[in-house]
Amino acid sequence: MKSTLFSMASAVWKLCPDALRQAPFTRDLAHQIREQLQQKSSVTSLSQGPVADNLKADELICPHTEATVEGDSIKVAIIERNSTAEKNSTAEQNSTNGATITSGPRVLRTLAELDEMLTMLDQAATISDDELRRGFTQFQMQFPLDLPPDPDSAEYRAKQMELYQWLNGKPYSITHEVCPIDVKEAIARPFPFSSKSPYTVGNHIISIGHVIRTLNLKEHSSILEFGPGWGNTTIWLARMGYDVTAVDIEQNFIDLINARAQANGLHVDAILGDFSLIHQFEKRFDAVLFFECFHHCSEHQALIAGLDKVVAPGGKVLFAAEPILDEFPIPWGLRLDGESLWAIRHQGWLELGFQESYFRGLLLRHGWKVDKQVCSETPWGTIFVATRLSEQV
Repeated sequence: MKSTLFSMASAVWKLCPDALRQAPFTRDLAHQIREQLQQKSSVTSLSQGPVADNLKADELICPHTEATVEGDSIKVAIIERNSTAEKNSTAEQNSTNGATITSGPRVLRTLAELDEMLTMLDQAATISDDELRRGFTQFQMQFPLDLPPDPDSAEYRAKQMELYQWLNGKPYSITHEVCPIDVKEAIARPFPFSSKSPYTVGNHIISIGHVIRTLNLKEHSSILEFGPGWGNTTIWLARMGYDVTAVDIEQNFIDLINARAQANGLHVDAILGDFSLIHQFEKRFDAVLFFECFHHCSEHQALIAGLDKVVAPGGKVLFAAEPILDEFPIPWGLRLDGESLWAIRHQGWLELGFQESYFRGLLLRHGWKVDKQVCSETPWGTIFVATRLSEQV
């Protein structure tokens, strides 16, 4: 890591001596420097510090980097952002005085550039799941900000769907949310265990524990879980004796949940369907759970409007590990980070994000108070808990 940081500082300075005197150091300029660096097969000739021979130039301008020139030194920080978690590492390199440098993931502007990065991701996936996820951090696109002023309007939604169609090549359909899997193989090794990544597995297990702890339900309580996917949370909740109803749009996931429940002598009411089923349930539940799935809902306003009908008196709604962030640049819309772009173009999934203020306001208009519970031990540790305003003491 240190050699990368030292090399980045010296390489930027030697290539663009005027860059350090510009304030701010724009993403466009960072992109130009990256392109110049990528023309080099190695950074050995650019660096004044010790560098491994196999260190490539495109490693120099790293995801989420910030560098500040202070006096006669340049401080470079590498920041790894994973939702609520941030890790910082710093190094210093002699230079000159005068400005602030910021750099980050490569900003893509065309579908050709995006497809180039997806090819890189395909190669990374052959190495490991961890390499694939590292690849996600290497690129992003800029948010279009010329949006209609009303985020609840049909015009605003149409803009998001137009962007999706441009990225994916087809109009959005909920049928795109399918996820073909080998059910027999997944019974023994569902995701995240199939990733073989201690980081991913460990964080996922911690996240499930945080969900169960935050639910804090009495014995035999009823739970409606949307988008259970591989069924990890579903099965653990059923093992605790809860009455679990799980709704997923993918038949393979329904088959997997049923098989896993049967293998453990458990009962889960697994139903094939989408988010619109919330308007059809006659039963009321003690809790409704969205765990990494709410952001796939193309009609999220209608989904929120339907919650009151299915939540029992005194019940709660959990939105766990969802991309609901203070810093999201628009009220709601497509996320344009590397992983989301891969999911939209490669998988066809809808990947939405939400400003926290917008999300809280939407729930408030429908009579819900929102609290936030954060577990800092996992990047997927933020849970928004909604309870009825009318039931507040």
